[in-house]
Amino acid sequence: MITLLSATVDEILAVCTTVGGPSDGGAVVDPGAQTADAHGGPAVQGELASAGLRTGDVLAVGTGPDRGRAHGLEAALGLVDDVDRAAVAAKQRPSDARRTLAGRAALRLLVAARVGAPATSAADIVVDRTCLTCGEQHGRPRVDGLSVSTSSAGDRVLVAVADAKVEVGVDVELVPDVLFEGFDDFALHPAERRSLPQGPGMILGRIGSWVEKEAVLKAAGIGLTTPLEDLLVSAAPDDRVVPSSVEMIGAWEWRPVVQTASRQLLGLSVTALPSPEGYRCAIAAREPRRIRSVPVGSLAGEHPTAPPSSTQRAAALASSSRMAAAVAAFRGLTS
Repeated sequence: MITLLSATVDEILAVCTTVGGPSDGGAVVDPGAQTADAHGGPAVQGELASAGLRTGDVLAVGTGPDRGRAHGLEAALGLVDDVDRAAVAAKQRPSDARRTLAGRAALRLLVAARVGAPATSAADIVVDRTCLTCGEQHGRPRVDGLSVSTSSAGDRVLVAVADAKVEVGVDVELVPDVLFEGFDDFALHPAERRSLPQGPGMILGRIGSWVEKEAVLKAAGIGLTTPLEDLLVSAAPDDRVVPSSVEMIGAWEWRPVVQTASRQLLGLSVTALPSPEGYRCAIAAREPRRIRSVPVGSLAGEHPTAPPSSTQRAAALASSSRMAAAVAAFRGLTS
């Protein structure tokens, strides 16, 4: 089974507050604090600033949405690790930083739910993002014993977790008002250029094709390294698909990759997912499975969304003394 989460950034941050949010009436970042994280990276105050929180500001006072958002950001920072916080700190725009933080926290919370671990242990889950090209920590996420994938756009986050052999990939994109010049030549297979509409709905259809191809590439773990115009997904469903039961997401039709310049993509299948207005979402997998959509609020619980194995639990969790030190430093800045 594939476990899927589709939620807004604010919904995820609200769950983070429930799992590990501060209980005091407000948080203040000391503008004079220079404490570095335990890994020797950017100062925690810098990470907060990149998440849309400015040093010297009162982050949460009284009641209202500002207090909730500040608490959600603080709680989410406590549910991720040093690599995640560095990725948040690297973002130039506050909206990008918040979306990155929500996506990183959501992945950890969904993995915890999948293996039956407490949500409060999310920061201890080992997520390896080593880039296979340069060795830096900006590659696809990997969790021992599982296949995981994340995507975010606008105010949406999409996360999938499955058994390792499933090789899952997801993508979500905002539907633009206009497409960039040369989109068809860059992104569409010749067969798609002939079949996709040119009038009303042309953008929706093309973004739908784009997210399906992105999901396929992410499932294979190769990103945009193969020409999209050479990649064609069948218009007919894959006969290997197992019909979903009532409590699952629909009876979606998985469709296989039928043409590609990359042998790594052969054997993958993809399907569109229910998409909020203004977005398009898709999921791809090496082994099509039933899909179970998890309500975002359930991530705050202590119960698994699928029966955990001892191997998965042991592989996904590891004690982290440096995490404890980093959180302590963060708490010191905001107390």
